[in-house]
Amino acid sequence: MKLAIQTIDVRIIIRNDSAANWVTENPTLFSGEMGVEIDTGLFKFGNGTDAWNDLEYASTKPVIVLPDDPDENDWDYPVGTIVVNNNTKNIYILTSNSEGDAVWEQIVTMSHLNDIMSQAGLGDMLKSEFATNGTSGVVDHAVKADKLSAQKTIALTGDVTGTVNSDLSGNVSITTTLAEVLTGGAASGLYKITVDAKGRVTAITNVTASDLPELSLNDIGDIGTTAGLDAGTDPGNVVVVEDNGFINPSLIPAIAIVDVKEFDTIPEMLAWEDAEQGDVAIVNLPAGVEVYMLKGGDPATLGNWARLNIPTGAVVSVNGQTGVVTLTTSNIAEGTNLYFTETRATNNFNTNFALSPSTGLADGNSILRAGDVLILNGGSSQI
Repeated sequence: MKLAIQTIDVRIIIRNDSAANWVTENPTLFSGEMGVEIDTGLFKFGNGTDAWNDLEYASTKPVIVLPDDPDENDWDYPVGTIVVNNNTKNIYILTSNSEGDAVWEQIVTMSHLNDIMSQAGLGDMLKSEFATNGTSGVVDHAVKADKLSAQKTIALTGDVTGTVNSDLSGNVSITTTLAEVLTGGAASGLYKITVDAKGRVTAITNVTASDLPELSLNDIGDIGTTAGLDAGTDPGNVVVVEDNGFINPSLIPAIAIVDVKEFDTIPEMLAWEDAEQGDVAIVNLPAGVEVYMLKGGDPATLGNWARLNIPTGAVVSVNGQTGVVTLTTSNIAEGTNLYFTETRATNNFNTNFALSPSTGLADGNSILRAGDVLILNGGSSQI
């Protein structure tokens, strides 16, 4: 049987405490168990025997002591490895470990800088008193910095104005104001605005009729198709409502009103002299009811009447009920097809669900089963 492999995304918390608590508790870690000092970032691995205070700190970037300075051929170390020359005491750090082309950068210490300054005849440049003003001996600040000892006024002119006083000991922000161009306004109403090349408003005046262009209907969007039509009764005109609030009757076609009459015989129907097109005749014959509609022409001619195929059968009752009938499951027997009930549905679900394997569930792939292989995935450091 092939075992399933399950991966669960989790956060793995390593055993941790402050450095002082580790020393006080001094536990014995299991072999391979990791302990972290959360305030120093240092860590140790247990061996199952020695207590915490007897274990050495672990390191991913150890310090290597060599008799000579490292060169490009010393590439088989991880980037970040530190090397100390045991003879010269120079310190180097590996920044690139390409094969045969390793890059080691020397770490310059304070003593190195003082030696370099002394050799250049500059004296001890790393102390706080390092500059002279030429007349009064050593002072505690640079001579040229005296020019910033007093506050200075910084002003902006032109299109924007703004002023600030500062000794430049920190960041400086200047609140600016747009230079005013417009000197006057306009009365209330529709305005015409004039701007210069920089987008500034130079004038505001009232709009006059001469400022408005002449527009044709084609130049105006969304005006509709009837705006350019004339009023009247000719073809293509828009009809206008008269003073009485109605449209002229001559413009409205005649509307036929359908009449419906009942007869006992066909000859009686054909004797309906004032029948008009669309009228309906119901003839109650001994064999059943027949319905006719006048198609047009002389109503005395049977061929001008169209017989309508009206079903003769009528529903008398539904399931023994008459009138407005409403049926429910209480009125009709179930037969072989059983009706839905909550109890039946629940029992059916419980029976079938108990027989279904968990692999058939929507989240079946995320269920941990006996015999599965469990992988704890701690995720990335960005979680």
